[in-house]
Amino acid sequence: MAPPLGTKRVAEKMPTGDGKRRRIAHADPKRTSVVKQLGRGVTGAVYHVKHDIAIKEDDPSIDKNFKAFKVEKDAFEILQDIEGLRGRIPAYFGEQISITTNTKGDSNYKALGLEFVEGETLFNRQRRYGLRYGELGRIWEALKMTLEILHEAGVTHADTHSNNVMIRCSVSDSARPIEERVVLIDFSHSELRSNVRAGEPWQKRKEADFNQLESSMKRMAERPRIS
Repeated sequence: MAPPLGTKRVAEKMPTGDGKRRRIAHADPKRTSVVKQLGRGVTGAVYHVKHDIAIKEDDPSIDKNFKAFKVEKDAFEILQDIEGLRGRIPAYFGEQISITTNTKGDSNYKALGLEFVEGETLFNRQRRYGLRYGELGRIWEALKMTLEILHEAGVTHADTHSNNVMIRCSVSDSARPIEERVVLIDFSHSELRSNVRAGEPWQKRKEADFNQLESSMKRMAERPRIS
């Protein structure tokens, strides 16, 4: 029997105890695995699904999204096993198949399986609650360290603004210092050193990452903070 319109099923790759990935297919439309839609990105919709995973779809109806999806996938394939990045970027669970049912029938999209980061963006956190004195500087230092590790691995982020920075705020994370809860997300604008053509300066791309981050932090520093 066909699933009701508007439901969504997801096939996921989940890590097992031995570190390998296994695929879990959610085919029962009455037990949809989607918790909620988180938004839409360059490549398509982003969903929070069961097991605290987020999936980012590669919607072919969106122009020029193929490169963004492939670049983000390639970036995570490079970065996923770097110990120094654990907790600094979302964990990566590989490529998935997202099946959306709508009035036109089933649409099978490729998707990236990523850790669902429970929290809020740095932009929203400051807008809603403000930042305490000293917190912004500690966040800045944490992000600079993340960028240094990315660059050493041959990846630039290329979109380091405050909406692409998450602050974890789950119950288990709330007692940790804020600099240990900073997560850089959305690698759909990334550049890989392996893709840079001969003669194009990689150093300038790295500097652009830091300059963009610095500009974003300076804009935030101009906003009111709490004592």
